[in-house]
Amino acid sequence: MRRFYFFGGVIAILFLLAAWAVLERPLGVAAREGQALRVHVALVLFPFLAALSAFGAARAYRPEDRERRVWLGLSGAFLLWTLGRVAFAFQHYRGMGGRSPEGDVFTAAFFVVVLAAVGDEVRRIRGLGLLTRPQLVFLAVAGFAVLALGIALFLRPLLGQSPSTARDLLGLLFAFLAVLLVPLGLAPAVAFLGGRWSYAWGLFSVGMLCLAVGLMWLVHAVFYGTWFEGHPGNLFEMAGFALLAAGGVWHEAILRMEG
Repeated sequence: MRRFYFFGGVIAILFLLAAWAVLERPLGVAAREGQALRVHVALVLFPFLAALSAFGAARAYRPEDRERRVWLGLSGAFLLWTLGRVAFAFQHYRGMGGRSPEGDVFTAAFFVVVLAAVGDEVRRIRGLGLLTRPQLVFLAVAGFAVLALGIALFLRPLLGQSPSTARDLLGLLFAFLAVLLVPLGLAPAVAFLGGRWSYAWGLFSVGMLCLAVGLMWLVHAVFYGTWFEGHPGNLFEMAGFALLAAGGVWHEAILRMEG
């Protein structure tokens, strides 16, 4: 487990540095450009770390294991998000900043791949009979609770008026898809509750929850033109991928311990 504690500590330190970059309020054009650079680097770094950790977890399985496919899918999804953030950062430094990448094609591809991967894991768990009816009810309630909270805090003003562009409409769709990830992400943690595997999936679930909140806040900020590099919603996105990275490292560490 030394590997997990080492990488977990590195991820925690990187997140604290990234949080400082988001929350600082620099004065002057040069200082603000410096903040923008640090935030964009962090927004690219954390999903990339999550992709690497998920790939490491996949490699720990035998080629014929179904779990290998799940973690390879997660790694690919996180890499797609990374590429979307790279494209947005490049757009920003070409003088075309000010818009969020939530309508980017990479984000759409991310949701297709991550929903397929997590859905595959949930189908495997249900096939093994590991999810009881009360647990399924709990997952449904959790999903509706996150949806209700998201609508109350972020999406209600947007739903009260027609989206002005197709990209705004796509942003709303992504926000609702992010909510769907919460019960799907919770399912493995609930199914494996009490074992060492539950910690990895617990980190995964909380990471998905942070990502869902961050994306709903992002859609709200972009719709009203209040998004900027120092927007606190960026912290939820970074925290989400930091937790996903930690979950992947934990999963790989448990696999290698058990041979």
